[in-house]
Amino acid sequence: MNGPHDSFKPSEVVILTRKPKNRYKTNDIVTEIQGDLTDPRSLKNSLEDISVVFHIAALADDWAPWDQLYRVNVKGTANLADAFLKFADGNSWIQVSSAGIYGHYIPNEQVDEDYPPNPTSEYQKSKFLQEEELLHRVDENNFKLGIFRTPSIIGPGDTTTTLPVIRALAKRSFPQVGDGNNLLSFMNVLDLARGMSLAAGNLDRFKIPKIWNIYSFSTTLKEYQSVLCRLLQLPQPKQINFRLAYTAAVLSEIWAKLSGRKTTLNRYRVTKFSKSRVYDMTRVKRDLSYEPHYDLRTSAKAAVEWLIDNDYIESPVGSTVLSIADKKR
Repeated sequence: MNGPHDSFKPSEVVILTRKPKNRYKTNDIVTEIQGDLTDPRSLKNSLEDISVVFHIAALADDWAPWDQLYRVNVKGTANLADAFLKFADGNSWIQVSSAGIYGHYIPNEQVDEDYPPNPTSEYQKSKFLQEEELLHRVDENNFKLGIFRTPSIIGPGDTTTTLPVIRALAKRSFPQVGDGNNLLSFMNVLDLARGMSLAAGNLDRFKIPKIWNIYSFSTTLKEYQSVLCRLLQLPQPKQINFRLAYTAAVLSEIWAKLSGRKTTLNRYRVTKFSKSRVYDMTRVKRDLSYEPHYDLRTSAKAAVEWLIDNDYIESPVGSTVLSIADKKR
């Protein structure tokens, strides 16, 4: 078998979105088309002449009801896959899944792709079933499939991980759980884009579906919090015992249920940020010659600068903790 090819170079990119914003000039290679994963009738026109699908859409919400998670992440993926197989010209599909399908209670060692899935949350369960929907279609169709299992994705455009963490740090509601030396892995969105491009250019080399763990870097909780606090001129978080943090999370969830409001402090997140989770990338490095380019510092800095430039938070120069915590787009 020949080695990995160069990155995929598309002649045109079509973005399927529920709300087109017309952000691209007419002479760009990027086109927006309106469609909805949960509405199969809206998908046909968006898939004609398409050779490769990069599926990154998902409802990533720890608090979303299961029926919504299933409708978007599982059934929505199935709708798009069926439309792709019926209407598109190509047969290549790159899926962004989640390393969360291994669960939060994994061994203190690098976990490879053969580790049995054990989703901890409803969201993680929906991502596992999403993979299953795609894998079930491989045997009956000429369907080339590559799946990336990523940890939390950060960098420019990140409002899902970095923004809630910043707000929690600013409000002093994200303490350092335990000694803070547990290892966490993160995926820079630019590394992910490059990995997806490499995968699209190499899928034809593989006779079976490929599942790859992929990430940019691993760091300790202590260093992750420290870098963000230094960038935003915030006080370093206080240290808290795991049991105390878990109890506080239970109480916070009870309050959220009674008040009908969301809370950033819950058992899922306490567990997420207190257990070591490191993944083995031997396979993606071997298959695609993938090597990450971004570390914690560059990724956190890019994420913070993007949030400031897009008015999600204020610059720390001359600002207060309250303004960083509470400013909304």
